[in-house]
Amino acid sequence: MARAFAPANLPTNSRKKSRIGNWINWIFVSGFAVIVLWGTWEALLLLRLLSLSDWQKVMGGAFLTALRVIGGLFLALLWTVPLGVAIGRNPR
Repeated sequence: MARAFAPANLPTNSRKKSRIGNWINWIFVSGFAVIVLWGTWEALLLLRLLSLSDWQKVMGGAFLTALRVIGGLFLALLWTVPLGVAIGRNPR
């Protein structure tokens, strides 16, 4: 039986390249984690300064945003589900 794709020839120093790739991946993930942690810390420092009335505004805005997102998803479902069913039942 013929294969669709020929197996890739691995270079003789594939273990060395794998180590380099692991280091690059580790550096990237570590840098990303540092950026996320730093951003979280800065956000906490800013949120610490909010008064109770400001927190009420933030929570009210978050609630209204959640309602808008849910409404948008519902409107998207209203037309995409029937369209998907029509496409799926079409014999062509």
